[in-house]
Order: sequence, then structure tokens, then C-alpha cells
Amino acid sequence: MSEAESSARRIDKWLWCARRFKTRSIAARFVSEASVRVTRDGATQRVDRPSFGLREGDEVSYLFGDRLVVLTVLGFALRRGPPQSAAAICRDKSAPTLARPRDDAKKDPRGAKER
Repeated sequence: MSEAESSARRIDKWLWCARRFKTRSIAARFVSEASVRVTRDGATQRVDRPSFGLREGDEVSYLFGDRLVVLTVLGFALRRGPPQSAAAICRDKSAPTLARPRDDAKKDPRGAKER
């Protein structure tokens, strides 16, 4: 295996090892069906093949629900490990989610009106 091949990993396996999906097959289906984008050397491309090869320094972005997820590839794992090893292979650059505004004017559960 050449050095270029050893420094690249499948996007579905990387997302699974980074603990973004519960199973590799779910990660593969997500890549196939959703709009996943990879930015490499300033150029962004849409990825729809689970076998797409990621390299260190790539930026992976996708929508998960209504949240934009942006991850930077820091490295690769040989197998899926604990959350600490997942944190070592990626950096989450996503914007922090905002808490939904609370309804401070809660109604009295008994239906009583304020005087």
C-alpha cells in the first residue's frame, strides 16, 4: 500500500469511528442520501459515495436535522473506540446550538387566573 493510500480512509468508516453514527451502514446510507460536502485545499465538493477517501485536513460538512455540522479530519482510527479516541480524530467546528427561548409566562396547572 502506498503512502497516499495509507493516509486516506473511507468517509463512512471515518464518520462511524468519529462516533457521529451508531453503525457504519447508517453512516454509508447517510452519505449516499444526504448532502455531505468535503472541502480539500479550498475546493468544496459534494460527496455521495460512502467509499470517498478522506485525508487529514479535510473539512466535512452536512446538515443533521436543522443543525449544520462542520468537522475537521485530524487523523484516523483503525477501529471504533471510546469517545476519547473519537475526539482525537476530529475537531467539531460547528456553531454552538442556541437554547430555545423559554416560555416564562407559564400557566398555572390548576387553571387559576392571576389577580
